[in-house]
Amino acid sequence: MRPFPKGVVRASACGGLTLTAAVLLAVLTASVAAADTGFIGPIAPIDEIPLTSQAFVGARALGMGGIAFAVADDASAMITNPAALARLRRSELSGGVSRRTDDLSGEAFGSPFDSSLARTRLSSMRFAYAFPTFRGSLVLGLSTDLAYDFDDDFVAAYEDNFNFDGHPVDQVEGYIQEGAVYAWNFSGAFDASENVSLGATVSYYTGDYRQSYQWRVTDEGDLPDGYDYLTEYEFRTSSSVSGWRGTFGVLFYATEKIALGFVMDTPLSLTFNGVRKDRWTFASPPPVAEDTVYFTDKVTIPFGFGGGIAFFPSDLIVIGGDVYHVDWSQLRYSIPEDITDPTQRLPYEPTTDLRVGIEVTVPNWPLRLRGGYMTRPIAYQGLEISQDRSFFTFGAGLLIDTVFSLDAAFMVGASERFAAYYDYEEKTEETVFILEGAYRF
Repeated sequence: MRPFPKGVVRASACGGLTLTAAVLLAVLTASVAAADTGFIGPIAPIDEIPLTSQAFVGARALGMGGIAFAVADDASAMITNPAALARLRRSELSGGVSRRTDDLSGEAFGSPFDSSLARTRLSSMRFAYAFPTFRGSLVLGLSTDLAYDFDDDFVAAYEDNFNFDGHPVDQVEGYIQEGAVYAWNFSGAFDASENVSLGATVSYYTGDYRQSYQWRVTDEGDLPDGYDYLTEYEFRTSSSVSGWRGTFGVLFYATEKIALGFVMDTPLSLTFNGVRKDRWTFASPPPVAEDTVYFTDKVTIPFGFGGGIAFFPSDLIVIGGDVYHVDWSQLRYSIPEDITDPTQRLPYEPTTDLRVGIEVTVPNWPLRLRGGYMTRPIAYQGLEISQDRSFFTFGAGLLIDTVFSLDAAFMVGASERFAAYYDYEEKTEETVFILEGAYRF
């Protein structure tokens, strides 16, 4: 959820009381409706559901610009293209960690803002068993992979002051969201013919999502009655997340040097079961008002379709490309029946990811070098996009004693958005580092 675009609340502290007063008015006049919505906050026109960008899977794939549909040759295929799991000729036990950093900067109402957030998480644990076969391949796998990272400090904690009609007012404001969702995957793949492999994955998503917001004001200038009765407002939301999805894949060898991959992800319906607690503190009786509401929200992510090609000009070089399409305009959110405001319609548009990459094996060395580029368009249209999301990636893989391998990947990219109607602009710079190790036996 993004109840305000990043940095807007921080900037309003410097520029005036307009946005804060509007927010408090919405909170005070519609607190029950706000709590009923649970996962999505009360200010729907600028809400951004944090589910349109899954975490990146696989160090090898990320190092090559995210390509995997026709290139994957390890256990990460369970989440990218399960048909490619049939390429494994030996069983594999692997795992990895990831570190993600987001740097935000911008300006609103003529005031600059910036924030930075870094977090390190377990990114994957995988096991794939290659059954001995006389012909073809049969592989089953079980894994858990980081699917969504909710951590965001898009208001963070700050302290500032402003003047309202010549009266100095101090305020402290903070907004943080935390949590993550992991996908538990059970996969199977086999060679249907000499040139065709088929695979499928059933994924169970589980995790948690938490929000914490606090606003506190101190009146240093004796504001007129009607402006200084509310001194503090806060809410906390905590919910568990669960859902199911299926992935189906095909891998086709057109020639000895060209492979094609196709993937379909079924809709993912995520359920948020949680509780929201609101608390208001007033300067005059009653001193405190509280409200607790339990909610169940559902967000349904639509079908996803992808295709990829891999070209092997020699035993030392792999070149590939992927496309992946999702019609985000079909995203569905369970809005409470008593909310009929048309602004609650979700502002999302279809996106198509483009990815290209290359891998080169260093002759006479157990080392593979990788590079790539990807575009990952922003689906949310609540803000104007001046620079859409794109990334450069780099990676390397090292084989140790023929059975152990280490793979590392680094990604860097940026995007820029703005909203002319309240003089706002932001730039987000994102970096991701993934390190994975595997043992094949």
